[in-house]
Amino acid sequence: MKLEKKMMNKQNRWLDLAQELQFLAQGGLAYTKDKFDQESFNSKNYSYLKNSGLNNIVEYIEEEINTYVEKILLELKGNTREELEEYTILLNNSKLNIKLKDKLIQQIETIVDDISTITGLDEAHLLFQYSKVRPTWENVQTMFANDEDSLSSSVITFLNQENNAIVLSKNRMTTTANENGVGIYSKLCKALIHEKSINDESYKLFLSSIPWCYNSFDSSSISHERMKLLIESNKINKVVAGYDFLRQNYKGLNVQLIAKAPDKFIEVLDQLKVDTSDMEKIITSSQLSIEMKFRFVNAVDEDVIIGSICNSKFVLENVLKNSNKYYIRESLQIQLIHRVGLPVTDRIKLFLQIHNSIDNDTIKTFLISLGNPYDEIANPKKSPKIKRNSLNSVFMNILIQKGIITSYSEKTNQVYHSKKDIER
Repeated sequence: MKLEKKMMNKQNRWLDLAQELQFLAQGGLAYTKDKFDQESFNSKNYSYLKNSGLNNIVEYIEEEINTYVEKILLELKGNTREELEEYTILLNNSKLNIKLKDKLIQQIETIVDDISTITGLDEAHLLFQYSKVRPTWENVQTMFANDEDSLSSSVITFLNQENNAIVLSKNRMTTTANENGVGIYSKLCKALIHEKSINDESYKLFLSSIPWCYNSFDSSSISHERMKLLIESNKINKVVAGYDFLRQNYKGLNVQLIAKAPDKFIEVLDQLKVDTSDMEKIITSSQLSIEMKFRFVNAVDEDVIIGSICNSKFVLENVLKNSNKYYIRESLQIQLIHRVGLPVTDRIKLFLQIHNSIDNDTIKTFLISLGNPYDEIANPKKSPKIKRNSLNSVFMNILIQKGIITSYSEKTNQVYHSKKDIER
């Protein structure tokens, strides 16, 4: 009961002081042309009294600034709309306790337009922490510089607020350079890109504000998913250095970079390392046309194609669909018909297209690669049975024309060789 009584007495003293200030303001203004404004007194008390012309009251407030803020401003719960100029004076008042400033910033809704007008670093951090500063890149850059080119926790909290991020994203940072020729925002941009504490939503938004592109980054600070975003947002230079960085640190995303500018990379393909895995991603990319994919097929080493069933199958299937449109060099054609693991029927179909340019030794090697029963055709001492169908009929006729076999029986489906070949 004693504690409650004591607290009530304290509260009464605060109210008495507020009422006294109100009475003095009313009385003082009665002798001027201005009328007492109760609403302004309640909603922006400091600004109102500061501009009242009542010098005695103003002097008293300044002398007892901590008491005034604690017992008047913070107790006036409707006091949320202090004028910016007077509010700035309050925040810059070195006599005012930082804890009271913290409470004041939480209560006052007034937004600080220019953070450089705030002289104290702690106060500036509090304004960012509670999102009571105008969301501009100029303000963020100022705090970044004040914090020795680092993103403080308060600034990150500010950046992670969706409404702040949206406003910031609508404005692109400038490429203006300082006296040393260094872009004013260049360090800030890199810091934003590498900052793990920035949430994904804000991160995506901020990329549109960054005016620079880069060849590389600190891979330890950027996840695979965020690197995808950087590529999609055109923040990686479409050059060999950018490709190599991604290939070494974000395997697979190098192809995503290719897809952003395929014509550029085709021109410098001789400078790029492209393995079977890279090629698999190229041919499965939804961003590249089949025509563009075949430009890469014909530009890379044949081993890159043949070394992968996926790559080989893609090439073979499309060549069979339209050999004129999806042309490949003869040497790759030969390797494809020999590629074990590809459908036998498709390999035979390709052979039928290109047989005129193939010698008999190559044909025999091809037959062996097809496996049973076709491999026995290459052995003159064997007379294997080959299932009769339209494809095999054409195939056997060509082998007869080439002198690989002498005949193919329609009754027995057997292949026959000449006696000379058998005797050898």
